[in-house]
Amino acid sequence: MASTRRMILLGGLGAAGTLVVGSIAYVTWPRDMAGRAQAMAAKPGEQFLNNWIKIATDGTVTVVVPHCDMGTGIFTALPQMAAEELDADWSTVRVEQAPPDSVFANGALAEGFILSSQNMTADSLPPFLRGAVANTFRTLAGVMDLQVTGGSSAVRATGVYGMRLSGAAAREMLIKAAAARWNVAASECSTKSNKVIHTATGRTIGYGALVADAASYSPSSNPPLKDRKHYTVVGKNIARVDIPKKVNGTANYGVDVKHPDMLYAAIHISPVFGGKLKSVDTKAVDGKRGIVKVVRLDDAVAVIADRFWRARDAVAALEPTWDNGANGNVTSAQIMARHNAALAGSDFKKDLSTGAGEDALKNGTLVEATYTVPYLSHAPMEPMNATALWKPDGTLEVWSGTQDGLGARAFCAKVANLPIDKVTYHLLPMGGGFGRRLPGFFNFLEHAVRTAQAVRGKPVKLIYTRDQDMQHDYYRPNVTSHFRAALDAKGYPVAWVNDYTTDTGPSGEAHPVYNIVNQQIRSAKVETHIPTGPWRSVEASWHGFFIETFVDEL
Repeated sequence: MASTRRMILLGGLGAAGTLVVGSIAYVTWPRDMAGRAQAMAAKPGEQFLNNWIKIATDGTVTVVVPHCDMGTGIFTALPQMAAEELDADWSTVRVEQAPPDSVFANGALAEGFILSSQNMTADSLPPFLRGAVANTFRTLAGVMDLQVTGGSSAVRATGVYGMRLSGAAAREMLIKAAAARWNVAASECSTKSNKVIHTATGRTIGYGALVADAASYSPSSNPPLKDRKHYTVVGKNIARVDIPKKVNGTANYGVDVKHPDMLYAAIHISPVFGGKLKSVDTKAVDGKRGIVKVVRLDDAVAVIADRFWRARDAVAALEPTWDNGANGNVTSAQIMARHNAALAGSDFKKDLSTGAGEDALKNGTLVEATYTVPYLSHAPMEPMNATALWKPDGTLEVWSGTQDGLGARAFCAKVANLPIDKVTYHLLPMGGGFGRRLPGFFNFLEHAVRTAQAVRGKPVKLIYTRDQDMQHDYYRPNVTSHFRAALDAKGYPVAWVNDYTTDTGPSGEAHPVYNIVNQQIRSAKVETHIPTGPWRSVEASWHGFFIETFVDEL
C-alpha cells in the first residue's frame, strides 16, 4: 500500500508517543495566522478571529472548513460544533471551503490522529500543555501540507480538537472586547445568540459591533468549553447546508469546470503498471476536426481536442507500443500463487497470541476455511479529472476535487517544478472519494498538469474514462486469509487461528471481537507491482468479511 510523507511523519510521531513542544510552541494561537487568513480570505466587512472563524460587521458568522466536500455532511457538522461554542445564532452562520494554504493547514487533524494512536485525548494532557501541544500540531500540519479528508476524522478530530476550540476562543475574545468597552470584568459577561450580555445590567452588544475590537486579542489555544447539557445547536435536527445545490444541480464538481476557451484531453495509460510509452503513430488522427495535439507522456499518450468525445475517440484510434518492463507477463494466477505460497510458508509476523494459541486446536473439533478478496477499484461516481492551465507568465492554475486541497497544490507544484506560491489550486466538491482522491494517489493530477503543458495559455480538462479509471486505480488489496478453529462439545470455539496475507503489515482489524481464550493471528507479506491504497473502511473491508463469514460457518 502506498505511503506518503505525511503518513510516515504522523505514524512515526504516533509510534514514538512523542509531543514536540519546544521552540514552536505557543501559549496562544499565533496572531499572525489570523492576519494571514484575513489577507487571503476575508471579504469587505469581515474579520478573522482565528484561522477558521470570521465575523462580519452585520453579525454574519462564517466558519471556514479545512476539509473537502464528498457528501458526508461535514460542511454542516463542523460549523455546528464551532457555532455551539461561539454561542452563535445558527441562522447567521455560513460556511466556506478553506483555501489550500498552510495558514489553513489542519493541525487539529494531526493532533487527533496522534493522540488517538496513543489512546489519549486532549483531556489526558495537563492544562498548561494543551495550548502548546495544539500549536505544535498546527505548525506540523503546515510543514506537511495537511488538509486531508479521510479516515472518518473530520468530526472526531477537526471538530473536537479544532472547531470547538476555535468557537470557544472567538467567544472569549468577544467577551473581552465587550468587557473592555463597558469597563467591567469579563467574568460578569455571558453570551447568547450572537450577543455579549452584561449579566448585572442586561446590556447587550452584538458580535458584529465587537469583532474589530475582539481581533486585537490573541485567541487562546485552551479556552473553556461548554457543558453538553447547555448545547443548543449540536445534536439538533438541522438541515444540511450542502443539500439544496446538490438537489437543484447547481453544485459544481471538478468535472463541471468550464472556461470559454477550454480544451479537453483523453488519455491512454500503459496497460502494465510501471510500463513506459515507446512510440505512437499519430497518422490515424492527424488533421481530424477538433484535434489540437497528441501529447506523449512517460507512461501514457494523451490527445487534446476541442471536445472531450473527439479526444476520447482519437486516443482510442491510436495504437501505441509499450515497454512493459519486468511485469509485462505477470498474471493473476501467478499473483494468487504467491499468496498461497506465503500462507504455506513460515515467514510470518505474529500479530496476536493469547492462551495456548495454535496448540489449543487439538482440544476440539477442527473447522477450516480460506477466503480471498480480489483487487477492488474505488469507482467513484465522478471519474478522475482535473483542469490545468499553464499561464504565459509561467504560473499554473488547477481545478479538481481531491481529499486534500493543500496536499494537491503542493503535489502540482512538484510535478510542475514550480514554487508552491506559483500554483493556484481550486478545491472543488467530489462525486465520491473513498480514498481514491487522497494524497499519494494523484496520478490524474500529474497527467493533467503534464498534458496541459503542451498548450500553454489554454485550460485543458483531462478526464479518465471509466475503463482507464478502473485499470489505473490504487486498489483495495488482494488478500487471502486462512482460518482454523476448534469447537468444544457444545459447539463453542475454544481456539481461533488465522493466517492472512498483506502488502503492509499486521492489522488490528484482524482481531475478532469474540471472547475466545486461545488465539493466534499472523500475517505474511506479499508484494506485487500493482499499486494499492486505502479503500473505504480500509482493512475492515476484508477482515470484517473474513471474520464474520467464518463465524457463520462455525
